[in-house]
Amino acid sequence: MRTFFAYFFLILILWPSWKMGLVWVWFKANQPFIAKELCINKDRPEMHCDGKCFLMTKMREVQRQGHDNFVNGLENLLGKDLVYVFQVFKLQLRSVVLSSRISQQFFYTIPTTIVHLLALIKPPSIALV
Repeated sequence: MRTFFAYFFLILILWPSWKMGLVWVWFKANQPFIAKELCINKDRPEMHCDGKCFLMTKMREVQRQGHDNFVNGLENLLGKDLVYVFQVFKLQLRSVVLSSRISQQFFYTIPTTIVHLLALIKPPSIALV
């Protein structure tokens, strides 16, 4: 369930940036039809527009629409009163019983686990010539 929500919110966050890509994919899939029927410059073949003018107008429209939606959503959010609802709960503290058996360790003794390691650490011998 957590992965579903993670993917859902990922798609929701990335959706505005995918809109432009989806318009471009739609354009590439229908480019012959767009160049023949919807192109603004179809009467001037020397420009080699191939429907790119229509693509640019669509992209501007999608970008403007996204900006307008963002501004309208922001105005709606800031124009409304926000109501906070808190749930009252009672905090219960329970005592925790710790083990009564405490091992005493003194800091001036060397733990037995590293005694064998101290035998391996020796300074290099100096040869007097």
